[in-house]
Amino acid sequence: MLLDGRTVCPKRILNGGTMLSPTTDAEIEYVTAEVLATIRGQEAIERITIVRAYRYLAEKYPDRTDYADSLAKAVRDLSGLVQRSGTVALAVAVEALFNSIVRDRSSPAVAISAAGTR
Repeated sequence: MLLDGRTVCPKRILNGGTMLSPTTDAEIEYVTAEVLATIRGQEAIERITIVRAYRYLAEKYPDRTDYADSLAKAVRDLSGLVQRSGTVALAVAVEALFNSIVRDRSSPAVAISAAGTR
């Protein structure tokens, strides 16, 4: 269960039969909430909004691979903001989130399990 009370759907399909794992989905919620709590300012709000919007769009329209690509890019951009803020532990968490998204999208094991859930 996420911080806002929603449950994570394990069948979230993203790119070409791959999916974003429930762990990565929860990690997006946690890390973006931590960034908002730690870094004040409009740029942080905008970057978090973009990450969450692309996550939603990638879930809603799994055939649109550009949304999944844009999600990864948005997290990479968020990583740059966090690194500039000097918050080392948070920067490591955002970078780990980026790596999780990339791993989930390219994992053959996840693709096989997603194919069985269609």
